[in-house]
Amino acid sequence: MKFCTLMLTFLVALGGCRATAPKETPVGPVPPGSFVQNWSSQTGYKTVKALHHVGDMIFVYGENNQVTAYDTNGGAKFKIKVAQAGDILGEPMVSADRVVIPTSSTLEVYTRSNGVLRRTMNLKTPIRSPGVLIDNVVYIGIDAEHGGEIAAIDLDRPYNVIKWSRLVGVVRHRPALHEGTLYFTNEAGRVFALTTEPKVAWPITPQMPGGQFQTDGDVNAPVSADDAGVFVSATDTKLYAIDPVGGRIRWTYYSGIPLQTSPQITADTVYQFVDGQGLTALDKKPGGPNIRQPRWTNRDARLVLADDAQYAYVLHAGGIAALDKKTGQERFATKRSDFVKVTENLSAKDNTIYVLTRDNTLRAIKPVTRAGVVGQLVMAPATEEVAQR
Repeated sequence: MKFCTLMLTFLVALGGCRATAPKETPVGPVPPGSFVQNWSSQTGYKTVKALHHVGDMIFVYGENNQVTAYDTNGGAKFKIKVAQAGDILGEPMVSADRVVIPTSSTLEVYTRSNGVLRRTMNLKTPIRSPGVLIDNVVYIGIDAEHGGEIAAIDLDRPYNVIKWSRLVGVVRHRPALHEGTLYFTNEAGRVFALTTEPKVAWPITPQMPGGQFQTDGDVNAPVSADDAGVFVSATDTKLYAIDPVGGRIRWTYYSGIPLQTSPQITADTVYQFVDGQGLTALDKKPGGPNIRQPRWTNRDARLVLADDAQYAYVLHAGGIAALDKKTGQERFATKRSDFVKVTENLSAKDNTIYVLTRDNTLRAIKPVTRAGVVGQLVMAPATEEVAQR
């Protein structure tokens, strides 16, 4: 929630009281060092509450709990109304054949291809965290009589849908699932590793009672995980890189400022936003010094929207900028400042940026880094100004 508030405040600040109104340009040659529109779609909503990118799908949450699902090629797959208008909707989860949208206490399960409601699963207890869906099982934080639990919900069971649960304390953030192991934190700053059976994945030692890693602060954002580590940002000012198998610290970054947002991981880099300092890039690979020094810090950058071998494409004070991944220096940028919602796309195979502009149009934008590209340059500023909503 703190991260969402931070990003909303930052996006509003992009345009100040008045913002430049971008103009659409004709299709033609697009020069390197610019951005081209892949596709766009007017959502039809007066108010967009959330924008989510999950796998190869984009979800736009509109008024009255209406949700439109797109594929990443711009095709609208379905439009549905989820639960009741007053219910709070959580982040969507996607599998090969299903879309699951959590509410405050239910899982709404839809057919992925057409949005037909399969079932409403009432868990009869409050849901406390976003979840992760693998095959037919959702892993999610829920309330319990004696405290918070992490639970596995079997979407195919007709009743007794909780496959298993473990009392771990309140879980408020989405678990990370990597190689069959769930990594997550509780409100006390403990980091857990459970297999999907579930079994404790990390060794139980005097330094790690219960096979749990203890930070020296609170954890206010989801963890990230891959082969290089389990990455945890805490209010003790540290970003921890933890061995996913053994639970030991591989390296630590000391920011000097309590960390409130998730680390973003790509193929070779960990990006961490530090309040008052900007976006920091760190080498991800294991090895090297135990105390990790930043590769660079860019004070104007806030969030990585996509990256590739050359550039990190970031949200910054003027819109979207391409930063040199080696130095953090800005190489080219947009002058458009009407982005109201953005998503992350950290796929190693794709650098498309998905944004919602103030006219409630969903846009897929590609950076242009070589000559010979033909398309619609949508990032050119117009001379007129419009009042910001």
